[in-house]
Amino acid sequence: MAELRDLYDINGNKTDKTYHKGDTIPSGYYPMVVMVVIRNSKGQFLMQKRVPSKGGDWGVTGGHPKAGETPLEGIVTEVKEELGLDFSNEIFVQYDSGCDGKDCYKMYFVNKDININDIRIQEEELTEVKWFSMDELKCMVKSNELNEDQIACFNKVCNYLEKLNAISFKPLKNEESQFAKIHKWCQNKFVYEWFEQRELSFDEICNKYRNKLLSNKQKLFLIRYNNKDIGLVQIYKFEKDIDLKELDKFKTIYEYDLFIGEENYLSKGLGVIIVNLINELIYSKYKADAIILRPFKRNNRAIKCYQKANFKKLSEYVGVDTLDNPEKLVVLLNSKNTNN
Repeated sequence: MAELRDLYDINGNKTDKTYHKGDTIPSGYYPMVVMVVIRNSKGQFLMQKRVPSKGGDWGVTGGHPKAGETPLEGIVTEVKEELGLDFSNEIFVQYDSGCDGKDCYKMYFVNKDININDIRIQEEELTEVKWFSMDELKCMVKSNELNEDQIACFNKVCNYLEKLNAISFKPLKNEESQFAKIHKWCQNKFVYEWFEQRELSFDEICNKYRNKLLSNKQKLFLIRYNNKDIGLVQIYKFEKDIDLKELDKFKTIYEYDLFIGEENYLSKGLGVIIVNLINELIYSKYKADAIILRPFKRNNRAIKCYQKANFKKLSEYVGVDTLDNPEKLVVLLNSKNTNN
């Protein structure tokens, strides 16, 4: 019998509908396609060549999750089946997702060095695998050696990597010039509406962030894009001030707050990439096994960004803002090995 798969709605949410491979898809429902771009420390990309009966073209690893699998579980399965590699403990960064009217899709990115000799290809699907440089891939695009889907995937990953390489984090220092930047940002309503709930004076900013640096309870970083300071992130350990059974299985949990303070850098596709990089920093440097975020429920833009970075909603509750006004908060969870 043909493989059973789940169907999704136009927003990428899994429905209770399924289909068998080869079935006609009902209107308003979409299959899920998953792909992963694998890059090694030399900056090369792992490509696989399909058998002639399946087009014979080069592309990245991908396919359709089986019924009951999450998209991430689906791509882990595809890597295992097609390449014979276990990626269950790898950190997958979701760099694009959506629905194009034909399929829903999620595109992932993984940094990993792999010895070609360790790969066991699925011979009924593939004929060979090979590492390609960025220049070689660009030549393949020009010579039409990649199909339209693979070209679209390649263009998106190029855009993602361009932004990724431009983002960095600089530890905040006890310097008035840096506090002045934070003060300038915090005068913008699109910042203080979610971060402070009022415009703080320069003296208040200086005192607040000097105290944070002296206490060392939070790790403070300026967010940089092409060597320009554009925002702030503060990272800290979860203090277990809320009781959720879903968190009991995690040993080390961190939280963070962030904002982009330069208006010209909003709505540029940077938010999800920055969140993914912060997650990677916390998992690698601070050895966390989970991260929670608690945005205001009404901050739909932030919640959507976090969900694109594989945060899942756990619960919501009524807390208070920095002025002690009641505010409904959403609890979001990202765990190292269970990203969706």
